[in-house]
Amino acid sequence: MLITSNTTNRFIVPKGWPMKGTSGRKAAVTEAWEEAGVVGEALKEPLGVYAYWKRPSGHFVRVTVKVYLLSAVDVQPDWN
Repeated sequence: MLITSNTTNRFIVPKGWPMKGTSGRKAAVTEAWEEAGVVGEALKEPLGVYAYWKRPSGHFVRVTVKVYLLSAVDVQPDWN
């Protein structure tokens, strides 16, 4: 799933920081809901991995992202 960023309007993969006590799969499902209003089920294993540089507060941090394939079950019609 790709969504558009609120700040740049570019297509991005919904992602967030690791959630303590939560698997990557469950975190992917949570992020899909929080960022795009999508309810679904993710595969157990990641589809792929990529890394990029993020600048959270004036310095750069290298972030590795695991991408999970999500099968959408429901989509909220109006999501902001």
